[in-house]
Amino acid sequence: MQQRTFVKLFLCAAVGCATLFSCHSTANARLGEHWSKTRHEGFMLFFKYDSIITFSGGKLMLHPWSKHYAKTLGLQVTLGADSVVTGLELSIDRASLESDWMGLRDIAKNFLREEIDLRDSAVIDTLANEIEFVLDKEVNYGGGVPPLPATPTQDYAAFLGQKETATDDLPHTRLTLHNIDATEPKILLISMTVGTLAGPR
Repeated sequence: MQQRTFVKLFLCAAVGCATLFSCHSTANARLGEHWSKTRHEGFMLFFKYDSIITFSGGKLMLHPWSKHYAKTLGLQVTLGADSVVTGLELSIDRASLESDWMGLRDIAKNFLREEIDLRDSAVIDTLANEIEFVLDKEVNYGGGVPPLPATPTQDYAAFLGQKETATDDLPHTRLTLHNIDATEPKILLISMTVGTLAGPR
């Protein structure tokens, strides 16, 4: 437990952004907002440009600023008309995730909480809480541990690698967790795309 706490503090210091770990900013940019806002706030500060395929209606490939995460994390941003973020896909090395290397659970959890359409944020609380608290039930974080499902949800089963794919069509977001096991290293993809019901922000 002390190791996980140390990792959180290390990452906060390395990134210089407390919003990565349990300090959720209501001003944080999210899916469905303009890239010029999204790229400078919250979770996105953890990543840098790697290569840009196109600027409009294309994809941006980003990797973490820290070399410690270079082989474990990647982020793909899909831009629609007028450079609005229409899709986000976080890739995580499965072996590193299972060992909770360098706080990857916290990074996955904050990706969900900070980048999903704000109107869907309450819907993914159960999954985010499973990722954050299942391993740390005995720890009191100040606000206490929220109620957790007796058995893993389908989304969390996919997060654990027990299920190949889980997809949720939320009111404004399509959320997918997909495991790629056919190649090495094995990868977990967590993707969010703008849902069919999404309207003006």
